Amino acid sequence: MVSAVRHTPDQIGIFRMFHSQVKSYYVVVMIRRNGKSYTKRFYENRCGGEQTTLKLAQAWRDTIIAAHPPMSMAQFCAIVRINNSSGISGVFHKTHAKRKNSRGEPESHAWAARIPLGNGKTRIQSFLVQTYGEAGAKQRAIAAREQGLAALGNTLYKPEQQPEPISSAADIEQLEAKLRAPEERRKQRAAKRIAKDQHVAQLAAKKQTAAEIAAEQALQKATSSGEPYISRYIGATERSGFRVSIVRQGRSYRKSFADGIYGGTTAALEAAKIWRDQTFVALPAISKAQAVTRIPAANTSGVAGVYLRREVVDGKRREAWVAYAPKQAGKLNRTKGFSIAKYGEKQAFALAVQARRAFVAELTDVPHLPKHAAKQMLFAVQLAMSEPVITDQDRDVG
Repeated sequence: MVSAVRHTPDQIGIFRMFHSQVKSYYVVVMIRRNGKSYTKRFYENRCGGEQTTLKLAQAWRDTIIAAHPPMSMAQFCAIVRINNSSGISGVFHKTHAKRKNSRGEPESHAWAARIPLGNGKTRIQSFLVQTYGEAGAKQRAIAAREQGLAALGNTLYKPEQQPEPISSAADIEQLEAKLRAPEERRKQRAAKRIAKDQHVAQLAAKKQTAAEIAAEQALQKATSSGEPYISRYIGATERSGFRVSIVRQGRSYRKSFADGIYGGTTAALEAAKIWRDQTFVALPAISKAQAVTRIPAANTSGVAGVYLRREVVDGKRREAWVAYAPKQAGKLNRTKGFSIAKYGEKQAFALAVQARRAFVAELTDVPHLPKHAAKQMLFAVQLAMSEPVITDQDRDVG
């Protein structure tokens, strides 16, 4: 509630108040000019203390009263009131009810003008219709009113309630710098966003390049045999051979192919490759969506991929529940946050869980291949599928 205490001219329109939610005092400026209100708040915790805040508020008020001068007494008196019946401010028709004719009608009619004296008082000047006629009396009343308003000159309306400008050029410059600060901060944030977007684009390009390199490396040798899931073991001459080992969902599938049994090293390797390919296809890898459901030991939310983020931005503490997408080779990390201040604790957490589920649902058809050999096999299968099939007819034509 604004105090009703009469202020000195240098503090008219300025009030110091306490904000219970922000826990800080602020100075509010309230100025009314020509039927329009101008209001602005200056918080002491943001402006540098009580005295600095007061100077900023006075400077803003002084810019407003400089751009919008106070109403003069002549302007105020020229306002036509809603109960006016003549159409001219301060001019009205009157009758003397005490003087009546034989029929009981008023005998005296006149047009009158209310003349302001400039000291809060007025005088009435009347012009009888009986003397000047209806039109003449009204015209003289209008002329008297206009002459009275002209005599007021530049007298202000309620001068005792008008604020006194006290701000210096330095105060106005400090105010302008303060008012420019939010726009400058917005420009800085926009520049940071642009730089971040450029950085993200560069990272995406690097990750794409890294993914392409990884695809090439996946086709390179990773075992002693040069084949995924197949290793070479050395024993006696008839007991040397190749061993296939594939693990799926914690279970191992193994088989050995000795050179002595299959008639040599080349035949043993070919038999191992056939069994490996059949086993690999018969045991499809789980999807990425199934693999990311494990909850890490450091998780505090109880839901995989959901965590509480706390940060301080511009001196304000912000909390949000955040969902992050599982990592994928060649793709940027993605997150989605929900402010607790905006949604509340429970709803923000529920929205984060829903967002995490949406992220995971995108990986339903993505195979989970954590081992290098599995990636080798996948690339080998994709490469074999992409190669054209040459038929006997094609060979005959060649």
